[in-house]
Amino acid sequence: MTTLCAPGGGPQRFSLVGLVAAAWGTGAFFALCGALCLLAAATGLSPALRGVGL
Repeated sequence: MTTLCAPGGGPQRFSLVGLVAAAWGTGAFFALCGALCLLAAATGLSPALRGVGL
């Protein structure tokens, strides 16, 4: 999921990272990234998608 969302969005995300880090600190940013990675992993492992052949 992360790889599919990565291409083409770098410049927009760089400014967003700076805003989040300035407002809430880098710890909050890394916690958000970790939560998104866990969500992507849970989505990929969900029983509803296992039989689809993705």
